[in-house]
Order: sequence, then structure tokens, then C-alpha cells
Amino acid sequence: MKKKFLAILLAATLSVSVLPVTCIAANIDTEETLSVSDIVTVPEAMAASASQSVKNSIELKWTGFRWISHTSAALTLRTNINGKCYYQWVERRDDGTSEIPKLTLKSAWISTKTDKNFTIQLNDLKTDNAIDLYMVLVDTKGNRSGLKKIKMDQSKRPAVVPAHKAVIPKVTESILKGLDSPLKFYPDTFYPFQVIGAGTTNQNPGDGDVKWEPVYWSTSSNPRDAQKNSAWKIGSAKGITKAATYNLYVFFQKWVYTGNQWTATDTVDSAVYRFQSADISKTPVSKPTSAQVKLSTPSLSGISNSSVGIVLKWKQVRNATGYKIYRKTGKSSKWNYIATVKGGKNLTCTDRSAKQGTMYTYTVRAYRGSALSSYNKSGIRTIRLSAPSQYTPSSKAVGKLTARWKKISAVSGYQIQYSVSSKFNEAKTVSTTAVSKTLSGLKRGRTYYVRIRAYKKTGGKVYYGAWSNRKGVKIA
Repeated sequence: MKKKFLAILLAATLSVSVLPVTCIAANIDTEETLSVSDIVTVPEAMAASASQSVKNSIELKWTGFRWISHTSAALTLRTNINGKCYYQWVERRDDGTSEIPKLTLKSAWISTKTDKNFTIQLNDLKTDNAIDLYMVLVDTKGNRSGLKKIKMDQSKRPAVVPAHKAVIPKVTESILKGLDSPLKFYPDTFYPFQVIGAGTTNQNPGDGDVKWEPVYWSTSSNPRDAQKNSAWKIGSAKGITKAATYNLYVFFQKWVYTGNQWTATDTVDSAVYRFQSADISKTPVSKPTSAQVKLSTPSLSGISNSSVGIVLKWKQVRNATGYKIYRKTGKSSKWNYIATVKGGKNLTCTDRSAKQGTMYTYTVRAYRGSALSSYNKSGIRTIRLSAPSQYTPSSKAVGKLTARWKKISAVSGYQIQYSVSSKFNEAKTVSTTAVSKTLSGLKRGRTYYVRIRAYKKTGGKVYYGAWSNRKGVKIA
């Protein structure tokens, strides 16, 4: 005899209510014509045949069903036993029937608890035909139910999403604005310009898309660190009096869209543009001599670790045409010159030579011609801590994700920051000394973003490293 029943259950606190008929998404059939031994092969300790009354007493009801995509669906069910639910899906024939599979202990399964919802998520439904899901329940004593079948509602199945064709622009498709007309380069006069990287205006990216983010510019095609400019403005401390044409090289970092987020690559490429200086040779220009200049001491405003080095910042000094950067290593008392930043309004420098785990102290002097300011003798201190290399997080347990990263030498521990916002709004932060961390209490079905940074405790102070690239994962 074959029984058919429709079962709808919505549990809320201490009451149970029935969903309206229009919400029915699947039929559950009990196939009683098949013997249990034809369905599940069990170990000898569980091999005692269940009586018909025990078999019939194992119940299965569905409480929810939804298509996630054309190839995936989620079914929420409830049973009255502690045990396992073995399942397998098959294609439905044109006549509405389907071939009954043989379920074994090697079949896919999910744990069940008495009167508790459980969810079967199918992610490999690679067929356009209608689908039936067959199930057998086995309790902890080895008692088995009859064969259960769910007919999944094909009418509500989402259409196939066409494959995305990756958009891969060339770096030379980037645009520079603001340097079209000849510029009057008076001393210490700077003109802003804008660079729009190829692909950065892509508002609906898909897997494999590429964008080029501008990172710095130079008038040299192969610049040294001192020739790399991160401020998007151009000028000359001494001025340019003659009309001429110059090359300007903009360097871009390549980003690729994968796993629902943009990921930076190690590829840096450049595009060349041209700008012109106007003739101002007949314009009288006066400027103070070095002997007339009085430069105040630069005020140090911040220091931090970045992905490429230690970033030092200071406040602008009036009449300065540039700044000289010095540093001390460890407990040394000797200041060593490391770089010159040209331009009185360029107020940051990145020390790319700093070594992991090493303490550095920095200070700055302003200059104009041969005139030099005094300097902050105490300086500003930090430890070079590079960004951890984070592996893609995983979510295998309900409401949890596990973040992992490569170990960094000479650190005290790591901070893990996570949020449902890719910009880490309202983010939560936890710490660990291990190289992995499992986060719990997360919302199922939501995508969480994770980033990691190292920290070092010394001398009663905590120093923080640069954040790693963010990684995203959808919670099971």
C-alpha cells in the first residue's frame, strides 16, 4: 500500500501552526511496498529488522522548501527520532515517476534530533529535469523508516543563469584628466589631476573581471622609490620657465574579481601620458633666499604599518620645498638619513626597507634650498609588522566560520576582524595567538568578511601591523 500525505509544520516557541495550502512546495510519499533491507545496508550490530509498528512510528514532516538557484535547493524537515537521515536525489521521468535509488551507509546523510528542524541543502542539481529526493531515517538503535520521497516543485525553479563573460580592460584604457592645457609652473605651484583606472567604473562585476587601481606616478618610466609620487598633483619646487612637453607615467595595480569580491594581485603595470609647461620666462618671479627662510620643526602626525612598509606622516611647514626623513633602528641613538620627499605639500613617506619585527624611530626635517629646520629629537616609533597572508575562510558548521593565515615571525598574536559589511562597518574584533580562529553565532546564509592583522606587545605598549586583504565566506 502506498500512502501520500502533505505535511506542513511551522514551529514557534511553544505553539505549532499550519501554513496555508498555497505555500505547499513538495509532496512527501511513504513507499511501504519496499523492504527496509532493500534500502539501507547497516552494520551487523544494527541489523535487527524493525517491526512494522516501529517502522511506521518514524515520522518525517517538511517545514520549508526553497530553490536557491537552478542547481541548488534547501529543504527543511522535522522528525521524531535521534539518528540520521540518508538521502539521494534522482531525475524525474516525463511520466512523473523516478528510478528508486539504493541508499547505503555511504550515501549522503545528515544528523537528526527529536522534534528539531534539520536542513538538507542540495548543491549539485546539474539537470534541467524535475527532481525527486529519496530518504530513509535510521534511529540510534538501528530502527529504520520506510522509504520517503519528496517531489520538488519544478514550476518555481529559477532559470539557468548565463555564464559571465569576463571584462578584462587593458591598463592603457585608463584615463587621465586635468593636464590637457599647458601649465604655468611657478615655484611651489602644484596642479591637481585625476586618474580613472581602467575597469574601476565597473558597477556590476562578475568572476574574472579586471580593474586597474592607480597607485603612484612618476616622470620616470622606471622610478626609484624617491621618484614615486602618491599625491595626485604635479608641480616644481624651482618652477619651469620654458614651454616643453613631458612624459608622465602612472602605475596601476591589477585587481581581479573572484569569490564575490575584488582581490589584489602582484601585477603592477604603467600607462604613459603627456603634459606641457607654459612659457613664463618673461614673468617676474621672486622667492625668498635660503638665508631669509625660517623653517619651523615638522610636527609628526602619525605612523602606521601598511602592506608595503611603514607609513610616516607629518604636518606642512610654511615655505618648505621638501622634507628629509631620518630613522633609528632598535635602541640605536644614531639618526640615519633614508629619504627625501620633494614638494612642500607632500606630507607622507613610506619606508619600504623596514624589516619584519624590527623597532624603528622616525623624525623629519623641512628644507628649502640649503636651509634646514630643526627636528623632533624624540621622534615617533613603531615596529614593522607585515600583513598576514590569509587563506579563504570556510564555513562547514551551522553559524560558524573558520579563518586561517600564515604564521608571522616576531609577533605576540593576531586580531581577527569580521563583519557583514565589506567596508567593516560595525565590525567585531577578537584576538588569538594561534594561526586559526573559529567564529560562532553568525547568521546563516549571510556573507561575512574577514581580515587579519598581527600585533606586538613590548615596553607596555601594543603595536599593530597592516590588515590583510579581506576574504568573504557565506555562512552555512
